[in-house]
Amino acid sequence: MQIILLTKGQKKTISFSTGQQKTALALLASVSMLLAVFFYFSPISGAELTSVSKAASEELLAQRVDIERMREKTQNTLDGIALRVGQMQAQLTRLNSVG
Repeated sequence: MQIILLTKGQKKTISFSTGQQKTALALLASVSMLLAVFFYFSPISGAELTSVSKAASEELLAQRVDIERMREKTQNTLDGIALRVGQMQAQLTRLNSVG
């Protein structure tokens, strides 16, 4: 098997030739090593991941409640503004008819 690496800056190629058995063995060893390192140094275990997930979902629920409260408040403000604009238009119409 031949492995070819391309460098970006110098635009050179580096090639390696190995037998299929050696390549498969090296690949298996490197994957095993990476998995072992990942699980050994993993900062979050399964139980911690569950508690983090629960905390995140509770925070998300609280944010949704806050957003809904803000929507209601904004809608009430908008309704009040629309009512005031209607009153002003009625006054303007009365003034135009008097003048």
